[in-house]
This record gives sequence, structure tokens and C-alpha cells, in this order.
Amino acid sequence: MKKLRCWAALVVALSMFVVGIPSASANQVSNYSEAAGSYPQDAYLKTEPAFETEPALETQSPAEPQTQAQSGSQSGSQNRSQVSPQVASADVDTNLGLTTGVELGSSGTVATTTQAIDQQAVYAVALQTVVKWRQDALNDTRITFEYKGDQLPIREYLVERNIPESVYLNPQWSYDLELIALQRAIEAYDYSIAHTRPNGELCFSARANGVQSQGEILAWGYRSMEAAIDGWASEKEDYVKELADEPHDQTGHYTNLVDPENKFYGFAGASAYRYGTSWSGESRLYDSGSSKNPTNLRGTFDFSVKVNDTKLAEGLTMTVPNAQILQGTTQQPTVKLNYMNGRYQLAAGHWKSSNTAVAEVDQSGVITGKSAGTTTITVTAQNQSVSTEIQVVPVQLFFDGNGANSGSIAPIQGGVGQQITLPSNSFENSGQAFIGWNTRADGSGQTYQPGDQFTFGSQDVTLYAQWNSQTFTVTFNSNGGSSVDAQVVAAGSKATMPKAPQRVGYTFVGWFTSKLGGSQYDFSQAVTKNLTLYARWTQKSYTVTFDSVYGSPVASQTVAHGKTATPPATPTRYGYIFQGWFTAKAGGKKFDFFSTPVTSDLTLYAHWESKFYTVTFDSNGGSAVETQSVQHGAKVKVPTQPTRKGYVFVGWSTAVNSNKLYDFSELVYTDMTLYAQWSVETFVVTFDSNGGTTVANQTVTSGSTVAAPQSPTHFGYTFAGWFTAANGGTKFDFSTPITGDLTLYAHWTINTYTVKFDSNGGSAVNSKTVDHGKTVTAPKSPTRTGYTFAGWFTARTGGMKYDFSKPITSDLNLFAHWTPNQYVVTFDSNGGSAVSAQTVEYQKTVAVPKAPVRTGYTFVGWFTAMSGGAQYDFAQPVTADLMLYAHWTINTYTVTFDSNGGSLVKPQSVEYNKTVAAPKDPTRIGRIFAGWFTQKTAGEKYDFTKPVAGNLTLYAHWDRLVFTDVVQRDANTEGTPHADHVQWMADAGLANGYSNGDGTYRYEGMTPVYRQDMAAFLRRLAVYENIGDAATWQPSEEDWKAFNDVTPATPHAEDILWLSHSGISVGWPSKQGGFEFRPMSNIKRQDMAAFLKRIADKAGKSGGVTARNIFDDVNKSTPHYDEIIWLAGSGISTGWVENGRTEFRGMNDVVRQDMAAFMHRLDDLLRK
Repeated sequence: MKKLRCWAALVVALSMFVVGIPSASANQVSNYSEAAGSYPQDAYLKTEPAFETEPALETQSPAEPQTQAQSGSQSGSQNRSQVSPQVASADVDTNLGLTTGVELGSSGTVATTTQAIDQQAVYAVALQTVVKWRQDALNDTRITFEYKGDQLPIREYLVERNIPESVYLNPQWSYDLELIALQRAIEAYDYSIAHTRPNGELCFSARANGVQSQGEILAWGYRSMEAAIDGWASEKEDYVKELADEPHDQTGHYTNLVDPENKFYGFAGASAYRYGTSWSGESRLYDSGSSKNPTNLRGTFDFSVKVNDTKLAEGLTMTVPNAQILQGTTQQPTVKLNYMNGRYQLAAGHWKSSNTAVAEVDQSGVITGKSAGTTTITVTAQNQSVSTEIQVVPVQLFFDGNGANSGSIAPIQGGVGQQITLPSNSFENSGQAFIGWNTRADGSGQTYQPGDQFTFGSQDVTLYAQWNSQTFTVTFNSNGGSSVDAQVVAAGSKATMPKAPQRVGYTFVGWFTSKLGGSQYDFSQAVTKNLTLYARWTQKSYTVTFDSVYGSPVASQTVAHGKTATPPATPTRYGYIFQGWFTAKAGGKKFDFFSTPVTSDLTLYAHWESKFYTVTFDSNGGSAVETQSVQHGAKVKVPTQPTRKGYVFVGWSTAVNSNKLYDFSELVYTDMTLYAQWSVETFVVTFDSNGGTTVANQTVTSGSTVAAPQSPTHFGYTFAGWFTAANGGTKFDFSTPITGDLTLYAHWTINTYTVKFDSNGGSAVNSKTVDHGKTVTAPKSPTRTGYTFAGWFTARTGGMKYDFSKPITSDLNLFAHWTPNQYVVTFDSNGGSAVSAQTVEYQKTVAVPKAPVRTGYTFVGWFTAMSGGAQYDFAQPVTADLMLYAHWTINTYTVTFDSNGGSLVKPQSVEYNKTVAAPKDPTRIGRIFAGWFTQKTAGEKYDFTKPVAGNLTLYAHWDRLVFTDVVQRDANTEGTPHADHVQWMADAGLANGYSNGDGTYRYEGMTPVYRQDMAAFLRRLAVYENIGDAATWQPSEEDWKAFNDVTPATPHAEDILWLSHSGISVGWPSKQGGFEFRPMSNIKRQDMAAFLKRIADKAGKSGGVTARNIFDDVNKSTPHYDEIIWLAGSGISTGWVENGRTEFRGMNDVVRQDMAAFMHRLDDLLRK
């Protein structure tokens, strides 16, 4: 079966069945002969079961309604269920078996189907795609055709046939061939391509209007006519191999496309729901046929296809040579396909083994036995299956002890031709020696030894143990140790391990097969000859340990028995001299390393002698002190203190000049010198402040001067200097040298202060002078026009009233205080709440009062008149009594509408005591609007006749959306497929369905899903699960360039662009450059798998799934293979199970109810 690939960017079509019927040109395979009952393998397309709903993925339905801001309007393509099928063109030859919407007679079988036909799209690309491959063939000299016995490249062929290149590159469209192609594409909807029609014609020899196709090419599952033609053209390299007589696949499709004799073509496409879209191409030679305009059929049409019953398959039979086969052998069953008019040897089918570990079967039907057990072999073809049970039997190898009195060996199973290694003997026969195996008990057959290779034949085999009677002597050579007696052992018996011999200074290791080298003897093995065994020894060794007794560590030595130890490196110990190694820690003998052999473990101890140190005393200018000799770790004795004229001895230090004195309790560990420390004689100068603040005393060395201190203070006095007596005396000269202790006294003079009077705007008052501690007399009171004198105060404003009996202790400023006149300001609220009057001092401003309130009005301000007048300036000083009036404006309130998850509704402004207009109902996916309420949840339904008296927020309430065409399953009702998943789509806000015009909605579960609508569903799910930036992303100008066929007018355009932005979809390359999204194309199941997996990737939830390929129609060449098996592993898709096969059907359209199941199961995965 040839597999074609669609090389569209990023989208690889499913491997599919193809049929190619070559034209009449040379180098082409012969036409298929239906009359003879022989069909090409590709002709057996499986007839699928009626559609079963199951998890669906990426294909879109009529454009899902978009929620528009505020208006809630919906956009999208027309609802398919509302489009009545059209009637196809009547210009169709009824001999083809193609009728349009008619009732059938008694003959023939009918398949009635509603087909979506788009011949405009086919015509738009078909011929230009053929021209592309013709141009390619024209330029490739490997592509040749026969002319008068020679193989000529196409350019030369055209010259010989006098055909211009421009004619070759301008193939013509044939209306008649298009009708034939349409008939062939529609016939693939429900029937095998191998059948006859009521008029007796073969399906491969269709005709229309007297014109018969001379070449036909078919394919299933491609996404477009262009992709199908590219798939047919992929046979090019097989065509080159055919010309070179090399092994090749079929080439008829390619031949029909580039044959220089073909001039007329017609192409068509129809939805073969079991295999994806079917595509057909028909061709004729230059010398026949005529060119006509295309049918331009485009829309939904009812078709009835007649075929004869006499060639429909009704069953398979399988005959096997033997229900049992030996492991390792093969056999091939005979399978025949039963038709109502005869039986035909099956040319091809799908073979399967239920247990490939027991037996495998290849696709030619050859069964190979692998291991013992039972398996079922099944072949499927033409929607028929037949099975048979095969038992695989192994060949066995048995072992016979042949007189042995103990032991056993289990039989070994294998397959014909399999090799094994023979095991060791485990039989025992007293007094007998095992000498090998033989296929006969008397030893006259084939001889084997343990470890030999044995090959299984087609018969069971028994091997017999062979024995020999004999005794052997086992001699023990102690190799310098105590003697051991020899043993006499019967052949095949075991020697007894003797008691270990002894040897001074050595340890026994064991018995070996040679004196030097050899291997250690295994006393569990049977003795089969005379034997000498040799004792093996290892010499003993001892450890000599060195204890350094607080010295540096010394490594121990290992010394062989009777050898001498090596003197180690001398250890060190601070403050000690090493004396040597002794046999005891204290006392003992000094060890002789050169003459004393080591015969046991030994410990040697280091001995040490302590050191002495010299301590020297440096009197540092004082009298001499004797040196001391001090033992390591002992203390220095304190010597007699030295003396020094004019100094006082302080102590000893380790440095010539140091404040730190030596501690004679310290232990001595080295030679050292100690230095005497001295201090000079000093005098004290005392300062008596004589009533002033304290001044610190100073200590001065003899003959030095004292520093003048900071002057003291005395409240009310001024410092006059330091004197030699408290009263009188002489003022001290601080340049005088100090020769003994000294006291100095402070002298003082009393202060005088000025009292000033500030009239603070009144008449002038003169200042007065007062001695420290005296009082000042109150002056005559000043005067000030318009004010009353209130007294003298310590501050210009505030402060305290001055007490003239208080003593003066510093300069003083006193301030006159005055009392001003006062006025009344009255406030008229003009209908508002009351405001209290204010009393205001002359030339002061009135305080702005708290604004009054008036229901339904906003306060404007205070004015000088009840109506009109000027707004009062509160910064203006008050000079008389005053009346102010409140002015008002009526309030306007905002009524806000919270759609509670629905479309946006604009707020309204309403004057006080007026009513708000009810807005247009909002929309919300998955919900039905229930009205406006006063609370987000619960509350009362709002009465729009009620006057507005303040700002107001109204909340949309929603009822659950239940689709009228979706029935939930219960005990008495089968229910709509995936009804629970469909309801979840509404509850989650992912789907709104289609309006019935009466306030209810339907879902249309069997409607296919368009790609543009799938984009909306996927983004809504991403928003629902807060994946990436789905909720906030807005397309940029650059984003709008992602797809040539997506504009702001495209339904769900922003959702499509989000798929591109998120890397979930990249579309198809466009012939105009760039990429296409194809929004109105139905989405296929394999593409849906890719989209769902990429959504899970983006959410970071795909990694925990173990991919499983449970589908018989999915392999590694299947487009989106990895995503499909991920879908199976995640449990999102289980496919269809029929006739023992599990299928995914990747090229099927996804319908809305299956899409709901896929989306809901994906959401469950995203929430784990």
C-alpha cells in the first residue's frame, strides 16, 4: 500500500489509501481488471461503522457567536442546520449511477448522503498544480516517455510529436471529466471503490455525456485538492526507478499528471466521512474530448449513489495448515474474501496477533511461532474479519540419570534451530564417575559434554548420563607444615577436607592444586583422577608501635616474624631533649633496633630530658639585679626591687618602655630579659571657684607650668580672674613654674540689666536699668485707639502677665497686650441644614463653616444675597455685622451596570428624583439573562419606575443555559452523546449555542466545528484556566500580519491571532506568501489533537502523561502522531473500537458534541 504525504507547511496529512489508474501512454502499469475478480490492494478500503460520538478535538462548527461589547450581538457563519440542501446540477449522465434526490427502483443498493461540495475551490487550484508538476517534469531529463521504441525526455517527446511546450503547460478543464471525478469521489462515501453499477459498468470505467475517462487517480484524507495532487506527484522517484528497472512502488498517479499525451482533466472532492475527504482526477488524450467550463458546484447537496449488490463483500474465511506449530517454525494460512457472487483469494488485509510473545504474523500472513502458548490470529479486509486460534508447541530436551541413585535436571524447552549450552551434571551414582552425555543409554549415540552447544531439531531429545567405575588417591603435601594422611576416593565421589596442618610463624591459607600458583581446591567436586594437593601458607607479621610520650607522632611499623624493626625518625618535644626508645614508659631498657628480632606485637616509649633557660634583669638606669637560671616550665623568682634617684619603681616588663608589667606567676619556656619601669614625681594645683562652677584640679610635674583652665561661671556675676587668696591676694601668673602643691581662688563683679517696654502699637514707654536681684517699678499704662490696655506680658502674643515684684536676673522685654472690638456673622442655609452664626473680631476673617446639606442638591457656596449677589470671599476682613446666604445645584447620579461576567453595559447619569432607562440586555456565553438586581447575588429585581435618589449599582443575574436539543442521560433515557460535557461547556462560559428565537438555545452537537470557532473555544478555555496571557492579550499591528485570510471582519479574529501568538497554530503557507489560517475549514481530529496538546504544554500540564498508541490506524508517519498518542495516554481520547480494531480516524471532522468531551477532559487534566 502506497503512503502519500501532503507537504503543506507544518501540517502532514494522514497516510492514506490511494488508487491510480494510468492513462494509455507507454511505461504505465495495466488497468485493473474488475471483471476477473482481481483488485489492487489499495482498492480494499474499509467501510467504517456509522458515526459514534467520542472525544473530539480541533475542528470547528458554524462560527460560534461572539459576545460583542455592550450590544451583545453575535457574529459568525450561517447555521448549517438552517440551510436546506440544494439540488445538484441536472446535467448528469444517469448511466453513471449518480442521481440527485430521486427515489430508487427495486434494483441496486443506495447510499443517500448530504455532501458539502466546493468545486470552485477545486477548479481554482487543480490545473495550476498540474502545471507545476508538468513544468518540473519538463525540466527533469530523467522523466521520459516512449516514442517509436525510444525513451525520450518530455521536451524531446514534444518536439517529435509536434506539440508546443505552451500547449503541454496549458492542460484543459473538461466538464464531462469533472462529472466523472465527482461521481467517483462521492462513491467513496459509503462503499468500497471495488463495485459495479446498476448498468453493469465497472466503477473504474465511468463515463459522462458519451465521454469516458482514459486515466483515473484517487486519494483519501488530504486537506485540499492541491495537497492530493502533490501527493500523487510524490510517485515521481518511483517512476524514475521504474524506468531504471529498479524495485519501485506504483507510478500511475504521477504518470497521469505529466503524460504529454493527456490534454483534458477534471478533478473533484467530496467528504468521505470514513476516510476524510476523497479526491478524484480524470484525464483524456489530446485527440478526444472537449473543453467546457467547470460545474462551479458549491454548497450542500443531496446525493443518492447506486451500486450493484452482486459485488459487495459479505465475509472472510481463513484456512490454516495446522492449528499447532512448533516454536521457531512458520506457516501461512489461506484467506478468501466472500462475495455474494463468488469467493476471491484475498490480495491484502490487515493481520494481527493477540499475543505477539507467543506468535507473530506479518502483513503477508506468515505466522512465526515465538514461545509456548496460545494466540488468536485475525485478518481484516473489506470491513470483514476472521480469526483462528494457533497453539505454539516447544521442542524439549530431557536428561536421564541412567542408573544414578540421586539428583535430577529439569527439561529444557526451545524452538527449532535454537542453540543452548548444556548444563553441568547434577546426578550422582555411588562408585561411578560421570564421563559425559549420550543420546543413547548404552553410549552408542551422539556424545556431548557439559558446556557443549546443542541445537533443537523438530523432535524431542533425551540425553543419558554416562558412568565409569574407579578409585583415586588424594595426596596432601603440607609444604613445610605438619603431615596430613592421604585419602582413597571412589570415582565420582568427593574427597574430605582434612584438619588444617600447623607451621610455626605461618598461617594456613588452604589446599591448592600446585605448589606455586594453581587454584584453591573445591572439595565439593567429584574426584575423577589421582590428585596431589599442596598446603598454601602466609608468613605472620607483627606491629611495632611508637609512643612519643607527648612528643611528635611516629608511625607504627609492620615487621615479619623474626625480622628487626627499623629505627624511626627522631620525634620532637618542645622544651625537652630526646634520650631514645625504651621498653617501658618509665624505666625499662633502651631498645636495640639492630640485634633484637621481633617475635610478637611490641610498643616502644620515648624518654626525654628537660631544658633550662636564662632570665636577665635590665634595671633601666637603676641599681643592678642578678640573673636567674629557670627550668623549662618553672616560674621566675621576684628579685629585690632596684632603686633610682628622682624616680619611683613601678615594676618589671618584657619591653624597655611598656605599661604592661610582667606576671611572675607565668611559666618559663625560653630565655628572656625583663626591664625595670619608673615614674617621675608630680604636684597638685587646686582651683577654688569661690561660689562659681567647679573647676577640676591639675597634676603638674616638678618645675612645669600649670595650664589656665576654662573660666567658671557664677549666676549674676562676671568672672574677674584667679587669685592667690579668697579675698585680696594677687592675680596668678600662669607662666610661673610649679614647685609644690598650690590653691588658686576665683574673684567676681555683680551684673546690671535693662528692662524695655514695647507698647505693641500703643504710646511709647521708656526703658529702665536694674541691678541683679532687684525689682523694676511698673511704668504708667500706654494708650491705643480702638483697643483697651490689658497689661504687660512676657511675649508679644501669648506669654504670661508680668509680676513686678519678681527680682531681675537678666535683660528683659515686656509687651503691652490689647483687647479689640467684635462683630456677628449670620448664615442663612436657604432650605438646607442650619449653620450657626459666628462672632468675629475687628479686622479678622470669618471661618468657612461646614457646608450645609440638602437632600438631592449639591452645595455651591455662600453668597451676599438670597438669589444673585456675589460669592463671599472668606479672606476679606470683617468690619461690621454680616448676613450670608447658601446657594444650591440639583444632583445628578450615576447608575452603574455590573454585567456579572456578561458583555459591557454603559453607565447612565440621572438627575435627582428622575428614573433610569432600562438598558439593552447584556449577553454572556453559557448563560441566559435573568434581569437587573440590587445585589450581586440574591437581592431584589430592580424597578425601573422607581426615582433615583443616589448613585446606584445594578447587577445582572443569569440563569443556567440548558440547550433544547441536549438530553441528559437517566435511567429511562439514553440521552444525547456527551450531554454532560456539552452542559459543562455552557456552565464554564465556553459555548452559547444557537438561538431558537424564543429565548432558548440549541447546541447542534452533530455540526462540524470550523477552525475559527475552535480558536474561540480554545482561548476561552485558556482564559477560564488562566493560562498565559489569554485573558489580557491584545493583537498588535504586527500580529494582524500572521495570516493572510484573517482580518478584523473575520469571526473570532483576535482568538485566531492569539493561537498564533501563543505558538498553538501557524497555519499553512500561502501561494501569495505568508500563511493562511483557513478559518471556515472544518477542523480534523488529528489537528485537534495537536491544538489540545499545545494548550496543555502552555499550561505546563502535559509532562505527567505517559503517551500510549492504542490506535490501529495511527503510526509514526501519521500527522501529529506524538500528540495523538499523548491524547490517548491522557485519557482524553479512546477512539472507536470495532471488529477488533481501535481507530482514531484522524482525518474525520470534529463535531461539536465530541469537541465538548475533548475540552472538558482536557480541563480535568489542567486542574490536576
